[in-house]
Amino acid sequence: MRFNKYIVIRADLMEELTCIETNQELDKQFLYMRNRWRGNYRNSLHSHNGFEIFYFHQGTASYIVGDGVYQLKPGDMLIFNGRVPHQVFPSDDEPYVRSFINFIPSLCEKCLPEDILNTLIGLFNSTHGLLIHWEGSEKIRIEQLIEEMVHEFDEESCGFFPLTKAYLSQLLIKIYRKSKDAIKTSIEAQSSQKEKHVLSTLRYLSDHFRENVTLDQLANELHVNKHYLCHIFKEVTGFTINKYLTSRKIEEAKSLLVTTNDPIGIISENLGFNSAVHFSRLFKQYIDISPQMYRKKFNYSYYQLDYFLSQI
Repeated sequence: MRFNKYIVIRADLMEELTCIETNQELDKQFLYMRNRWRGNYRNSLHSHNGFEIFYFHQGTASYIVGDGVYQLKPGDMLIFNGRVPHQVFPSDDEPYVRSFINFIPSLCEKCLPEDILNTLIGLFNSTHGLLIHWEGSEKIRIEQLIEEMVHEFDEESCGFFPLTKAYLSQLLIKIYRKSKDAIKTSIEAQSSQKEKHVLSTLRYLSDHFRENVTLDQLANELHVNKHYLCHIFKEVTGFTINKYLTSRKIEEAKSLLVTTNDPIGIISENLGFNSAVHFSRLFKQYIDISPQMYRKKFNYSYYQLDYFLSQI
């Protein structure tokens, strides 16, 4: 693999990037990371290329990954495939401090034994990611490792890229070792009864979001009072069922707009919108540009990135 260009995303530009533009940065540098980041966060359901390691330092937050929802506390780490829709809901009562590492998995092919790498890929590809909690000396070392890796990458001193990969390999091996304990405790086992209802809701919506799902239909399927379901869903996730469902549809529409040539009317119909006009209005409300402009802006870039990844 050849590395011709290393570009660090500056903090003042990061929040201006859409996920596809972030993908373009991963295309250039294969890694994108921040340590103890306190800046703004994406407040909508989103996805991107590569794998993500998310480490929670301070605050209180709910984090949705696919059909799973996590109540995070300091020392928690989430690993997941960036293509799985995800969204965070931090509390406004205290600072929201986190570190994250996005990387293209092929970067690690020559750094890790094949059996360990394959196991890790399976963990990252879980439909709801994997939660790992670090405590004591392990927690201190994980935070040091992330800090050293991000510092090395940002400084760009001689030999920084091989050393950054070595730090990433260390982190992944520690995740591999720790994952055996994390797998034993499933997301359901850690959840309260109301959180289990929310998990069931997320899983149902994940399977049926393309349909015109009604609240009555959802409540009947889950055998839960619809008013209670609305209340606990908002309490646990931070937003309404309708907003989640719409966000999930819009995220899928973004993907279809850049990966297919389907007419916008067909995309709208296949995602269960009442009409193409209604779809376009909601899309612009969520993304700030029309579906037509989104396709025009990002379609060519997607195929450039897709070709590049196929050559790795």
